[in-house]
Amino acid sequence: MTKITTLLIFTVCFLLFRSDVYADWKVDYLGRLVYVSPQNVLGVSDEKEKDKKDKEDKKDHEVAPTATPAPEVTVADAAVAATDIPTVAPTIVETVTPTPIPPTATLFPSPTATDTPIPTAISDAPTNTPTPSVASTVILSVTNTPIPSSPTSPPPTSTIQPTFTPTPSLSSPVNHPTATPGPQPTQTPTPSPTSIPLPAPTIVAVNNKQSEPAIASVYTNMARALLEKRNGKLVIKAQDSQGHVFELGEQNSFVVEDRTTKAPITILMEKNDQVIIAKGQFGARTNFPLSVDLSKNAILVTTFAGDKEIIFNPESIVDSLLFMNVIDHLYPAEPHSTSSYRENLGIRNVVSLEEFRGIPTYLIEGVRRKMLLGFQPIAIPTIITASAWTGEVVREQKTLAGQILEAFSL
Repeated sequence: MTKITTLLIFTVCFLLFRSDVYADWKVDYLGRLVYVSPQNVLGVSDEKEKDKKDKEDKKDHEVAPTATPAPEVTVADAAVAATDIPTVAPTIVETVTPTPIPPTATLFPSPTATDTPIPTAISDAPTNTPTPSVASTVILSVTNTPIPSSPTSPPPTSTIQPTFTPTPSLSSPVNHPTATPGPQPTQTPTPSPTSIPLPAPTIVAVNNKQSEPAIASVYTNMARALLEKRNGKLVIKAQDSQGHVFELGEQNSFVVEDRTTKAPITILMEKNDQVIIAKGQFGARTNFPLSVDLSKNAILVTTFAGDKEIIFNPESIVDSLLFMNVIDHLYPAEPHSTSSYRENLGIRNVVSLEEFRGIPTYLIEGVRRKMLLGFQPIAIPTIITASAWTGEVVREQKTLAGQILEAFSL
């Protein structure tokens, strides 16, 4: 009984090892879960392995096909093959270079009455006449002269008859077919950036307060608007997609409308040669050059780290700080920094737009109200540095006295 039980257990274990129960799962380079068959541990698939080995051996013993060498072509074969080609035939050209003739010998003497008669046989020719030597050079050239092929033509012999072909000089007239000249394309000179005509503008109508001039002239076919400072004015320049810059003029302010809220963002000049970016009752003062991406109406600040986009305006940053009780109110604006035009636009508070760790940030001076020892109200000045990209508070600065007072305040 025990033997039968042992045999059954052994049979079951053997069948389990033969099956795919012990297969593995893996994750491939694409992040997929892949089923992998088990390796042959107990010699289950010997025939498959043999087939694989046989295929590998065949691949190893396979010999790459050798390239058939090109047959050698003799001169006679080339001459025979040339008769089968009606359009291309070799022509033998011999260039003759005469050697200098001694001064005593004359090649072509003038006939006189006492001249020796022309010999009629080889034996009658004078033996003392020098024969000029000729240095010949054989040059093979291929021309497109058709050669008629005849089946009864005799094979070429070794005797080569020289053909004297004069080389045409540059001054000799050559009869070429006259070609009728076609219409010549007219070359239009590439204009310089200063000579490019200014395209017609599409003026964005913005109502200005009191008697101020037009705020902005935006071109629909332009890619960027550049803002520069000159003599207390904003110089508006338009730049197209090819990099050409056109100056549009000088003015006091420039308005950019938000694509989503359509709320105007005003960029204006101050008397102290500073630029203010304003929206609502809050503005940001900066000395960095500004530009506007016209594809999305985004204001860009040119810093030492490159062009940076201003995503959050100072109004939204200040509202967020006041709502989170980071500050209780802003410091009052300096009397010398105010202007009548800024007051007419409704700007009451101005912060600084600076650079911190390569990103544009707002430097906001605020006040926090505390109760010293729980019963005495005090005001602690605080400088908040907030990112114009994310709107988060990057740094909070306080004086030493402010830190001591805040430690004893509630």
